[in-house]
This record gives sequence, structure tokens and C-alpha cells, in this order.
Amino acid sequence: MANLHKFSVQEAVNTDSSGVWDTGDATTVEASVIDTIQGTDGKDISGYHTVGITIDQPIHIQFTTTTTDSVATAKDLRLEIGTHFIKIPHGLGDNIYLQMIRAGGSSATAKIVLI
Repeated sequence: MANLHKFSVQEAVNTDSSGVWDTGDATTVEASVIDTIQGTDGKDISGYHTVGITIDQPIHIQFTTTTTDSVATAKDLRLEIGTHFIKIPHGLGDNIYLQMIRAGGSSATAKIVLI
């Protein structure tokens, strides 16, 4: 069940503030392997507010509460080439992970910033 009482005052009124800007290494997003993005401490990303991601090929993403591979290209969000900023959905639960898999015929390079 979703944890609906986890929002701070800033999140509840939909304003942005963040004391962190954690950059990760560029990662290659393949078709046969689902990448699970974790925080710089190797844990989930629930301690962040936003994911900034730049990609050079289309990918599919989803937020999940487990590290079990579960991206479904038919129903999950497709991101096109470019830079995207996506709010992390804290209502999912206590542990949140971002998973991604390539959408096109070529591998994608993803540069990720956790904010």
C-alpha cells in the first residue's frame, strides 16, 4: 500500500528545493538488460526529489519499489532523445528505484543526476 504521509511541506504544495546534486556515471541502456538506478550510497532513490536524465536514444522507464526487473515497454513511460526532469513519486512506498530499458534499435547512453 502506498505511503501517503511521506510528503514534506514543500512536496505537499508542489514546490522544489533540494540540498543535493548527485551525478552518476554515464550508463549504457540495453534492450535485454534492465538497469536499476540507485542513489550514490547504493541504496534506493527515495531520499531525492527529482531525477534529471539526458539520453541519446529513446528509453522506457518506470519507478518501482523493488529491484526486480519489471519494465514493460507496452505500458511504461517512453522518453525521447533529450534532457528530462522527472519528479520521484514518493507515494509508491519507502524504497523507490528507477528502472530503464532501451526503446529503439540502438543502445542508449544515459547520464543521470539525482536532485
